[in-house]
Amino acid sequence: LVVWWPGMRRLAQAVVVNRRANWKRVNFDLHRAVGFWSTPFLVVVAVTGSSLVFHDAYMAGLNRVTRSPPRPVPPAVEPLAGARPLPLEEIVRLADAALPGGEVTYVPIPQGATAAAMVRKKMPSELHPNGRNFVYLHPQSGAVLAVEDALRAPAGSRAYNVLYPVHIGQWAGTFSRVLHTALGLVPLVLFVSGVLMWRNRTRRRPVRTRDCAASPRVGKARAVRA
Repeated sequence: LVVWWPGMRRLAQAVVVNRRANWKRVNFDLHRAVGFWSTPFLVVVAVTGSSLVFHDAYMAGLNRVTRSPPRPVPPAVEPLAGARPLPLEEIVRLADAALPGGEVTYVPIPQGATAAAMVRKKMPSELHPNGRNFVYLHPQSGAVLAVEDALRAPAGSRAYNVLYPVHIGQWAGTFSRVLHTALGLVPLVLFVSGVLMWRNRTRRRPVRTRDCAASPRVGKARAVRA
């Protein structure tokens, strides 16, 4: 936008496509118009998408802005000598009892002897497709160690939980999904139209011999060389 900005006086003409012009002009207008109108949406997609990569930085920033405590660290457990891990069905049943309602979306295998069993759940009122509710249990005794309820989480955590649904177009049903699909094609449109603009600017017309002979400058140059 900084490089392209045409000024306020020419802005209205720079964001529309003149369909009556030749194809080179239409391609040029299309490149500018698509880039301009898609920029606000692409910024939202970029900001929400980068939160998936820089999770810790985003969480720290949101917690600072909202003055929220950090998300609690998953609890560690003390292994019980001689006891075997509970079956998966029992772990899920105990988690449902600790946090009723919703559906179970993820049950990872505990990594290490001191890792707690975790059950992730999605509540009907949540925007996040996978849910952000976590129940931690002792993998051998089944004791509930901690319950993380997304609807009652601090403001920073609730704000972060919205970023992923916004990124994937989950916020307005079919409309937002279609919109995000179109946004995914915008870089391709800009790339193709940009390459065509570059070719139109750099490609030179071939010089024909008949034109050179008819040119006074060419004729004068030949006379000097002779």
